[in-house]
Amino acid sequence: QSATHKQVEVDSVIWCTGYLPSLNFLSKEILDGAEYRSEDGFCPLVLYRDVLHPQVEGMAFVGMYRGPYFGVVELQACLAAGIFSGQVPHPPADKVTQDLEATRKLRDVKPRPQFPRADYIRVMDRLAEDLGCSPWHNMPGEFVLPQHYGGCTPQGRGSGAGA
Repeated sequence: QSATHKQVEVDSVIWCTGYLPSLNFLSKEILDGAEYRSEDGFCPLVLYRDVLHPQVEGMAFVGMYRGPYFGVVELQACLAAGIFSGQVPHPPADKVTQDLEATRKLRDVKPRPQFPRADYIRVMDRLAEDLGCSPWHNMPGEFVLPQHYGGCTPQGRGSGAGA
């Protein structure tokens, strides 16, 4: 029955109570390189900034992040585009290794929190720093809000390398 108490016949009901990524269209070499776990909706891939893996050159995963979504995904796309276009330098190997190791540890945290990376501002900060446009450098006050990261995106056209 619907909210108006009208009965309807349906062929299928899709329950959207949680998602598992399906990346089976990618080769085994790519999936192995990104340390993919098909059964893990919490942290299915081990990626630098949830975007890149050194074993999977020339490919970025944008939107495989679980948490407050749109600002992070926009900065992930800017990072991928910046690195692939040569406008943003590749992160140093030791920084990548450290981030990948932190992600591996997140996979096995028990009990699991709601989001692997619950600190939205910190996630945004790290992506913005990689893009060379962290809003903290020019802030008059103590607080940074999500809209302050607009300078990192093509729409905001800030002054960093990723702008």
